[in-house]
Amino acid sequence: MSLLFAVLMLIGLLTLAAGGLALLPAVLGLAIAFFAIWLTFAVLGLVLRVVGLVLGGVLALTLALAGGVLAVVLGLGLLLPLLVPVLAIAALIWLLVRASRPAAAPQAVPSLPPRA
Repeated sequence: MSLLFAVLMLIGLLTLAAGGLALLPAVLGLAIAFFAIWLTFAVLGLVLRVVGLVLGGVLALTLALAGGVLAVVLGLGLLLPLLVPVLAIAALIWLLVRASRPAAAPQAVPSLPPRA
């Protein structure tokens, strides 16, 4: 009985081994398929990450520029009521100083430089 059992065990082990060898291409194919899928999504993730970084950088620069322009416009809008009186007073002082200067003596011959 034990010899029969040993022979049957040996046949079963060979069958399992042969079955395992028969399944080896399928297992390798499945491993290759998983690797290909992983590689595809890894590369796709990197590409999308780079595209996201580029688009995000462009968007950030655009919004920063728009914010800077808006800050300048708002700053001028807030400073303009303060600057107009100061500029008006400066223009009046300039006009008064210019009007108080004596007139320059006319040259005898306009095309010649004055003599020393």
